Amino acid sequence: NEMQKFAWCSGAAQDFLTLAQKEGADCFITGEFSERTFYEAQELGINFFGCGHYKTEILGVQRLGLELKNNFGLNVLNFVENNPF
Repeated sequence: NEMQKFAWCSGAAQDFLTLAQKEGADCFITGEFSERTFYEAQELGINFFGCGHYKTEILGVQRLGLELKNNFGLNVLNFVENNPF
């Protein structure tokens, strides 16, 4: 099935899966998840992507840095960890 409405929350937001489904999302993306989340998503009929806590959180920080640089001329440095999660 084609996904139409996405819900996304960075970090460890697996507990928002049910809320996302109730709000009409057919896809939920977050960082951390546990085994129960896989089965909960199946029961709710919603697609679920667990993309890693660190990987989902750096995007927002990088975007904020870009906005600060573009709007205020600030020098921004991003330190990237080699974190597999």
